[in-house]
Amino acid sequence: MFGAYFIWCSFRIHFADVYYVEYPYLLAACVLMGIGVLSVSCVVYGAWRRSFFGLVFVIPLVLGFAMLVYIPDGRPHVQRSMMDDTNYLSDIRAFLGV
Repeated sequence: MFGAYFIWCSFRIHFADVYYVEYPYLLAACVLMGIGVLSVSCVVYGAWRRSFFGLVFVIPLVLGFAMLVYIPDGRPHVQRSMMDDTNYLSDIRAFLGV
């Protein structure tokens, strides 16, 4: 679901005239959707084949716990855009002061 949200953000940013930070929304969406598809396929395969003594179910659990850490801590920018963001916000602050 988070990957689908990033796809929506990517379309919304590129078709609207808004300021946005340099964040690879589409790449992050593809990675998160791939992790979701991998997790679902592991669960379906493990349930269908009843193999590996249930060890195939560990993969979605580990990926799920990793996403529990990543999603709240994920920052919507890359390091090189931090200076641009700071300059943009300081320009806004100076404009509002006037």
